[in-house]
Amino acid sequence: DEQNLRKRYAESTIASEFSKIMDSMVQKNFIKFLLSQRQKKTPADAGKDLEEHQYNDLLKLSLQEKQGRNI
Repeated sequence: DEQNLRKRYAESTIASEFSKIMDSMVQKNFIKFLLSQRQKKTPADAGKDLEEHQYNDLLKLSLQEKQGRNI
């Protein structure tokens, strides 16, 4: 019975770490997508302050979440 408990603990630990890695990869891909969309903007679109503000807020939130996980 103790062996089964250890096995379940190990499996849940692996699943948790895998989930963290996948979340990190999704976040990085999303940031890359946003950056590529930003580069595709025409000069006329560059003056949209609201979009720029939202983009900066998203980057800050992503960084804060990543730092929270590393603690």
